[in-house]
Amino acid sequence: MNPNDLPLTINLKRNFYKKASSITGVCAGLMSDNSLNQAEIEYLYHFLLEFSDLLHDWPHSFLLAKINSILEDGVITKEEVKSFEETIRSFLGGTLQETGAVCGLSTTLPLDKTFSVLFSEKSFCFTGQFKFGTRTECQNIVSQKGGIIKNSIVRDLDYLVIGELASRDWIETNYGRKIQKAMDLKRSGQSKISIIGESDLIKAFNS
Repeated sequence: MNPNDLPLTINLKRNFYKKASSITGVCAGLMSDNSLNQAEIEYLYHFLLEFSDLLHDWPHSFLLAKINSILEDGVITKEEVKSFEETIRSFLGGTLQETGAVCGLSTTLPLDKTFSVLFSEKSFCFTGQFKFGTRTECQNIVSQKGGIIKNSIVRDLDYLVIGELASRDWIETNYGRKIQKAMDLKRSGQSKISIIGESDLIKAFNS
């Protein structure tokens, strides 16, 4: 990288983190009473549209897609509101009443629904914080079962494992950008990475 480009790169990262934090803050504010209404959902929709440079970044793209599906028929039902409330709770990792603070990104949103976890000669990358133990402890068990540990997202990666503990780490490069890169590779057809949660890995450990 050209040294002259470094300040621009730093500013771009700072702007991304600032915008991501703004989205989290707005969602937390809307859920401060532990519920949503139609006006609040429409407000969030227009707020997200202001961040056009994040249209393809997760979780912005995920939230926007959810709202689009709610608004497409012009009618917002009670069931749709309840479902979207759960989406926002997952995004925040809980409500203010439940946690006393906005913990950050839960790991439920980007997970694959259909997959099987195999270990022998399969590659794993870990991100986030884990309930089961330290990341190293989880990696060691995978290695003992014949898995291969990767420290970054590559095209031939088999599994990206996201820790269960909600954390603000998603705003930082090592957490959120790993998820985003994996999703970009999947979306472009360049990789068949399975994005799984810690609980899925633990079930595979015990099976």
